Amino acid sequence: GKEEVIGLVAALERFVRQDHQAAERIVGRLQDVPGLTCRIDENTAGYFDADLTWDERQIRLTKDSLRAVLAKGTPRVELEVIITKDRETTVWHATARTRVLRDGEELLVADRLRAVFLEAGRR
Repeated sequence: GKEEVIGLVAALERFVRQDHQAAERIVGRLQDVPGLTCRIDENTAGYFDADLTWDERQIRLTKDSLRAVLAKGTPRVELEVIITKDRETTVWHATARTRVLRDGEELLVADRLRAVFLEAGRR
């Protein structure tokens, strides 16, 4: 009945709010990394993601090297990430999908991403 529909709507609103908060926490922890631009973006499915942009001349990471360093570090991060490069440039984009994370995992992911991007920026 109506109660179930209202409950479902409330649950969906809560889920989307948590998704947005997770993206905010990731972006907040990465905001001051030199050479890295971070923003919250709503994807086509209505979820919120953390979008990251960097120039590999400044931060020495590519799609393969980012995936490799995240996979073998501590904590090991296997995150649903879409990584693309602007044609004929050295600019990369990564989208960290927050909907696959449990509560609190976004902080671990953000800290790991921060360490990886800071280290790559020092090379």
